[in-house]
This record gives sequence, structure tokens and C-alpha cells, in this order.
Amino acid sequence: MGVGLNSAEHNPPISHILAPTSQYHIQLVKEHLSDKEKVHVAHEFGKWITTNGLRELLETFSIFLFEIYSAAYLIHRHEGTIPVPPPRTPTQFERLGIGDQMEQLSALVTVPNNDIRIIRSLNRARNCYVHRQGRIGQPEIDGDTRSFDLLWTALQMEVREPNGNIIPEEEMFGKVIEHGGAVKLRVVERNKSFALGDELVVEKRDMKEICLCLLTIGERLFNETVGLAQIAKILQERVDSNMNDPKPV
Repeated sequence: MGVGLNSAEHNPPISHILAPTSQYHIQLVKEHLSDKEKVHVAHEFGKWITTNGLRELLETFSIFLFEIYSAAYLIHRHEGTIPVPPPRTPTQFERLGIGDQMEQLSALVTVPNNDIRIIRSLNRARNCYVHRQGRIGQPEIDGDTRSFDLLWTALQMEVREPNGNIIPEEEMFGKVIEHGGAVKLRVVERNKSFALGDELVVEKRDMKEICLCLLTIGERLFNETVGLAQIAKILQERVDSNMNDPKPV
């Protein structure tokens, strides 16, 4: 995604011709574009990169969820702690949409509700790109707000001055802070709202933050599953130890 998006912003625009020299003399697109057309083609190429990057990101994350779910399911099954009603088998889990996968996984390991909201939101954005050429459709619209909210979390830098005043990231660079201050990082939730029919525009910085957001969610799920395995191991060792203790005669 980085290579593609940076290429889309290259100035002067990179050649748009797929096969500049063809032995078959097949012309796929016109060779000469005006400066305005070149900018337009590069801009559309950037949107194409974002569309496919988001799809690939979520598809790969779904594969990761399947592996995490399979491990957690086997641990619970081995320990005899499968919840009631029992969750879906890994095979059934694999067929679910990524939002429903997050819901199912929460039956076996701790999954914050906000993580589920974010994954569902990103998946709706993916559906806009896949099914409606990047336009917000009725399935994405929230019944209460009458809009679609694209959600993700990001790290935000800020400066806290001695008097408690907070200088946000967008204002801190190039600013003289007379009495100094402490630079801090905190996790914030990003929210971009779109109305029905709007084009879903995801900027390059947004994509960077979305990738980091999914990485963070994945790390939380991984650590939860590892913790589950460690608890199961400790319990099994206690059972084995009790079975091996000499019995009084």
C-alpha cells in the first residue's frame, strides 16, 4: 500500500501505460494525457490501491482470527470448558463474516466491545468499495445517526504544559512553548462520518493508522489466547501432579 500510494502522489506523475512496447501493437489506453488527466489517473490509482489494500488487510485478519479461534476452541475442548450454548466449530467459524467472527471469538477469549465495533465498521467500508464503487449505501447507514461512521483507533501526540493546558498534535509543531511541557502519547478513537451516497474517502494517513489499529487488536487477541493456554497448562500440571502423588495405604 505504501509503494502504491506514494507512487500515486509522485510528481511528475508516473507513466500510466501498462505495456509501453507491445509486439502486438495493442493500445490499451491513449498514450498522451493532459496534465489534468494525469493527475486524475494518479488520484484514481491511489483510490484503487486503498480499496484493494483494505480488502486484503481484512481478509488476512480473518485468516488470523480463524487460527486464534481454532487454538482457543481446542483449549476449551481439552479442558471441558466449552460454553453453553457451545460456540461454532472452527469449520463453521471460517464461513462467518469478519464481524460475526469477532462476536464468536468473544465466547472463548476476552474481546473488547470496541474492537468488535471497529472491525464491523471497517468491514462495512470494505463492502462499500467492493459492491458500490466506494459509495455509501443503505446497508452501511446507522438507523439512529442516519450516517455511516468509519471507526479506528490511533496514537495521538500532544504536549501538556505545566499549567495543565493541552496542545494537540496538529498545533504543536513550529510552536514556541515558553515554559516547556511534557510530550505524551495516548490512544484516541478516530471517527469519519459519511452520508448516504457519499464517496468513502480514506486518506493515506488514515490507512496507516488503520493498519496499526488492526495490528494492536491482533496483539490483544494473541495475548489473550496465550494467557488462556498458560492457564490451561498450569491446571493440567496440577492434575498430573495430583495423579502422581503417592496414595496413603
